[in-house]
Amino acid sequence: MKPRRRVVVSVVVSLAAAVLLLAVGLFQSGAARLPPASLPSGSVASVDVALDAINERQSAFATTSADASKVEAVAAAVRRAMRVEEHKCSTSGRLTFHKKDGWTVAFDLLAGHVGRYYEFRVSAGAEPGTYRVDRQPLQQALSALGAGPLDPGSPRSK
Repeated sequence: MKPRRRVVVSVVVSLAAAVLLLAVGLFQSGAARLPPASLPSGSVASVDVALDAINERQSAFATTSADASKVEAVAAAVRRAMRVEEHKCSTSGRLTFHKKDGWTVAFDLLAGHVGRYYEFRVSAGAEPGTYRVDRQPLQQALSALGAGPLDPGSPRSK
């Protein structure tokens, strides 16, 4: 093999190895995994929403909805989730999705530590872990069901 060709092959192999290592690292850290692959569009029949009262931060609220557009809005907000590091936080409510195939997927809500995000922990029916979603779409979808403002959360203390 000519020296120039050897260098090109070496560079290509090195780049491929670097991309593979990056992909494996993202997969292992959870950054590349989305939880609710188990909630494909159109698969959810209804959603139960149960929010706990948290001082003046969040009012208690409970409802069940089978309104297809409202259910899809909540599921769509959850589908955009990205995995975050597991940590100890108390729950502030629960979302329970009842799928058309009879399965149930449940998420315990966590207020989050960054104002832009809301977090949830998978409690049934999907890959375990803690995830975050953009706060606004989730709040908007829950407000359409009659929920008040979600607990704004607080910065994580270290």
